[in-house]
Amino acid sequence: MKVFIVGGAGIVGSATALFLASRQIADEIVLYDLNEAMAKSHSMDLTQSMFDCSQTRILAGAWEDAVGSDIVVIAAGLPAADATHDPCKDICSMMPLVRAIAEGVNRYCPGAVVLSLTNPLDAFNYILCRACALPKERFIAMSVNDSLRFRYALGDYLQTDPATIGAFVIGEHNPAKIPLFSSVTVDGNPVSFTEIQAAEVRTNMNAWWKEFLDVSGSRTAAWTSGVSAAMTIEVLCGINPGPICCSTILEDGLSIGYPVYLDKTGVTGFADLTLSQQESADFEAAKKAAKEGISKVIAYLNTNSQPDNISF
Repeated sequence: MKVFIVGGAGIVGSATALFLASRQIADEIVLYDLNEAMAKSHSMDLTQSMFDCSQTRILAGAWEDAVGSDIVVIAAGLPAADATHDPCKDICSMMPLVRAIAEGVNRYCPGAVVLSLTNPLDAFNYILCRACALPKERFIAMSVNDSLRFRYALGDYLQTDPATIGAFVIGEHNPAKIPLFSSVTVDGNPVSFTEIQAAEVRTNMNAWWKEFLDVSGSRTAAWTSGVSAAMTIEVLCGINPGPICCSTILEDGLSIGYPVYLDKTGVTGFADLTLSQQESADFEAAKKAAKEGISKVIAYLNTNSQPDNISF
C-alpha cells in the first residue's frame, strides 16, 4: 500500500509517517511539503531509524510521486499563529491549499482515499470533497483521537487498562463533541453509567484537555494525531475490521463524526449503534449545527474568495 502525505515536513505529517512505518502498515510513504529540505530530512531520518523493524520505503517527493497512491493524507494547514479558529476565515485562508490538493489528487491519484487531519476538521473535509468533485465516500477526516481521549478518561475513572475499553465519540470535532456512554464496553462487556458518573468522566476529560493546552502553547497533539491516522489507515487497508470514528460526508450535505466501516474504496457503511434518547437528540443537534456551519463557510467563500480560489 502506498501513502502520500501532504504536509510531510510538519510534526503531524512526520508523526503519521513514523507510526505507519513502525507498524509496517504501508509499503511506501511519500512525504510532500513546500519545505522540500525538511521533508527530505524527515525521509532520511525515518529511513535510517526504521531499517531494523520495518521494510517500509520512505522518501520525499512531489505531486508527481503521488501516482499509484492508495491513500492521500492531508496533514497541512494554517500555521498556529495564523489560525483564527473562525471556520469561515480559516477555510478561506486555506483555499489555495484546497485548490492545490484538488488539482493534485484529480491529476495524479483520483482513485485514492483522502484522509484529512486539518482543522477545522469537518468543514475542511466537506469543502475539499466539493473541490475535488470525486465520490464522497473517498473523503474522510480523522476524528478517532476524540475517542482515544474518551477511552483514556474512562480507563482512569474505572481504574482499568484503557486498551480494554471500547468507546466512541461522535458529532463535530469541537468542544460540542458527544461521548457515547451508552455503548462503552470493557473487555467486550457493556458498562453502564449514571448521569453523575458520566458528568465526572466529562469533567476529567475537560480538565486533561485544559492542562494540555496550558502547557503546549502552539504545539498540536501530534503523537495522538499520528497514531489516530495510522489506526484509521489500518481499517482502510483491512488490518483491523473497524468500525472507527471518522468525519464522513452524509447524504444531507455535511461532514460529521460517526463510527464507520472502511476499505480501500473509502466508507462502506455505518456502525449500528443504539443511542440513548439524549445522545440521539444531541447528535441531531450536532448535524444541524454542522450543516449550518458549512453553509456559512460556503457563503463566506463565495463573498471573499480571491479569483484564483475555488468558489461554490
